[in-house]
Amino acid sequence: MFPAIDFSSDKALAALNTSLQLLPLIIPSWRWPFSPRQVTHSRDLLPFLLAPWSAPSEINLFVVASRLIQASFLLVCLPPDFHFVAYPLWIILALVRTQIGALMTQGDGSTFPFLFQHWALYEEISGLGPIMVIYFHMCGAPNILHVNPSVFLVIFPAIMAFLDDAPWTYGVAIVLGILISFVCNTAFSDKKTYLPFPALSISSITELQLGRVFVASLVLLCIPNLLIAYIDTPTGATIPHLDILVLSFPRPGANTDKMLLATIDSFAPYFSPNVAMSVFTHVGGYSGYKAARSTYSDRVVFHADADENGVHPWGQYQQIAEALTWMEGAMRGDWLMLVEDDAPLCPDAWPALERVLHGLDKTQAASVGAGTSGVVLHRSQMEIVAELFRFHAAHPTAWRKTPEMIMQECLSGVSGICRPPSDVDRAGRGRGGGDAGGLVISSRVLLDHVESSSAKWRCGWRHPLHGRPGLEVVL
Repeated sequence: MFPAIDFSSDKALAALNTSLQLLPLIIPSWRWPFSPRQVTHSRDLLPFLLAPWSAPSEINLFVVASRLIQASFLLVCLPPDFHFVAYPLWIILALVRTQIGALMTQGDGSTFPFLFQHWALYEEISGLGPIMVIYFHMCGAPNILHVNPSVFLVIFPAIMAFLDDAPWTYGVAIVLGILISFVCNTAFSDKKTYLPFPALSISSITELQLGRVFVASLVLLCIPNLLIAYIDTPTGATIPHLDILVLSFPRPGANTDKMLLATIDSFAPYFSPNVAMSVFTHVGGYSGYKAARSTYSDRVVFHADADENGVHPWGQYQQIAEALTWMEGAMRGDWLMLVEDDAPLCPDAWPALERVLHGLDKTQAASVGAGTSGVVLHRSQMEIVAELFRFHAAHPTAWRKTPEMIMQECLSGVSGICRPPSDVDRAGRGRGGGDAGGLVISSRVLLDHVESSSAKWRCGWRHPLHGRPGLEVVL
């Protein structure tokens, strides 16, 4: 597979590689796991360069088992040339994963929502496990307990992907291993090559067998993660008390009078002792508001503010501030979700909203829609958010921040005004890569945006905040 290599320092390199797989378990601060988001959004190259010898994002029995397997292979099975090619293979793997992450979240994942896969961007990996998978596909499977090489090439990646919780990385490693194998076989076909396992190599497997190995490997990677996702889904648990506050204002257009009613209709099936709704407006006389009030006056609280702040150029800021102040006295629970009257709940989105609510604590906030629609915040955060909007309404500047920018910077801890940044970034199951923050987002938007002039940010689209530092993502 490779041109002959001088292995004079192979023992020292093998000992070093083995030590660096186990030392991070003892020194957890030695932590630089890699995810594509760090490169594409945070511009942090340290994990990209050092992840093979990094501690995992969290240490548990599965991770310990993975590192012990890697150390055993380094000491017993892997030949000297692995230590020389491991790092170049890692760089190739990390580059490909970065491109796939960008493609599946911002490229095709944005243009074609059904292709969106947020774990392609957030999944973290450390250690040499994926590099071993590439190497075994390139150079052949080791003869362990006389296991058939085809079976080994299917089982080993699946076990390692399950232990490392990294199916995307190991899936990419399988594809890369097969592709690089064909490239190298072509490039070095007439040269003296070094093949550590000639009898058990890819070249000894027929094309049909290789196709079966490829398909079986990818299928087997998915099964454990589908089971975990099913087990993690809350079933029948009581959600925290949620007050939904709909901000309404007359809009130009022939069909806008029905927007408020359609938005309330989308939430109405989920009204319960734990889910209540209120509607706030500065203009109570318009037909859409009257129609909604006549239909839902027995189930929804309607409030028309007496002043006319909402009609001023900066009135949207003042309206949000006054709505939050009014809601502080009217709400019955601890959690509030802001919804604009053109943002109905997407079909079948309620279970995903429940999953977001189940994971929140009072130091966090959430966003499940585009703009200010779908922002969920704790009662303790409402006063400071209201004061911040009053400040922006009273002090307009040449550079006008949108309400969603103000809300996001406040609740995520970026501005440092509303809350200090969290010490722990939990971007996707506690795997955030070292950034700070406290904002939880849904993987896809759960609220529609019916007044949008384009198809963007409609039901099924990725959340617009994907990739930002300090986010926890809930499927």
